[in-house]
Amino acid sequence: MKKLLTLFCLCLTVFASQAQDPHLTQFYTAPLQLNPALTGVMNGNYRASFLYRSQWGEVLRDESTNQFRTMTAAFDFRIPIKKNALGIGLEMMNDKAAASNYGTTRVGLALSYMQNLDQWGRHYLSIGLQADMIQRSFGIDNLRFGNQWNGINYDATIIQDNPAYLAQLNQNYTFFDASAGLLYFMRGKNKRTTAYGGFSAQHVNQPNESLGIDDAKLPIKYSVHSGVNFPVSKNFDVLPKFLLQFQGQNIETLYGTDIRYIFDDRDPSGNAFRFGALYRMVGGLNASNNNGINSESISLLTGVNFHGLDIGIAYDINVSQFTNASFSRGGFELGLSYVGGWEKRINTMTACPNF
Repeated sequence: MKKLLTLFCLCLTVFASQAQDPHLTQFYTAPLQLNPALTGVMNGNYRASFLYRSQWGEVLRDESTNQFRTMTAAFDFRIPIKKNALGIGLEMMNDKAAASNYGTTRVGLALSYMQNLDQWGRHYLSIGLQADMIQRSFGIDNLRFGNQWNGINYDATIIQDNPAYLAQLNQNYTFFDASAGLLYFMRGKNKRTTAYGGFSAQHVNQPNESLGIDDAKLPIKYSVHSGVNFPVSKNFDVLPKFLLQFQGQNIETLYGTDIRYIFDDRDPSGNAFRFGALYRMVGGLNASNNNGINSESISLLTGVNFHGLDIGIAYDINVSQFTNASFSRGGFELGLSYVGGWEKRINTMTACPNF
């Protein structure tokens, strides 16, 4: 019964609250989902990336119920302009949520300009803009309602008269969305020492995402992210990273580190193996949220880079009060990216950081 009630609450959440963007653990594998200023920032001339995330599979084990799934894909490239560069990217995201199949599909174009700040080409400032078309959709066929509880369990044979407000909803709605961002990044005299820090504001036009009853402006999402890569021995690097996001009354922090083993210390951007962990906290900023900001998950990470192909895996161990239903099982992610170059001399023109 507890799991049924949990599922019922999750379904209601789709309609009762303003939609929030899906969160990603390997946010560095989907840079155009985080900050348009990251477009073209890579150790190469072009990049193709893909990320798949599945969450709450333990809670939503019913075969008739879909899990929470998110997929992102992007392709971006860099055009050198002397010591500066222009970045152009195409990105997409598809997100589906549980029984209602509440979905978000986003497709957009991102542009960035990278300005060199010193004569050695080690410090850069990037500014980015992004324009998206977003479609919201959902279905009512698989929703469960209170009068379908027969006193013992859920009974699908009980005919449900859909509430009147459901008939007023637009099950497919499309709107325009805009984002902007800044990024500073640098590389030290030692090419294995890099750092970056960025800020982005997504949904800056606050589009109306209402499905048809009342106006519902999509809150601006503010993101602050930073990271460092520094060597600790001949073949080992440490990559601490940090992400802070605000959207409406919601807040999320994610921080931790990777440890990277480089197979050839003379090629810091070459073949490597990494492992690490991130810690996520989520919560609300409104005064009525007595719980404040709480622990949500610990994410275990591993990955390998081989000749420009990066494969990353992450698993979130749920540590929140939701563990009674989730049994500490959270989200799984698989990330793939490939960075290539047209000419070797161009590949090293920009001192791009390691994420």
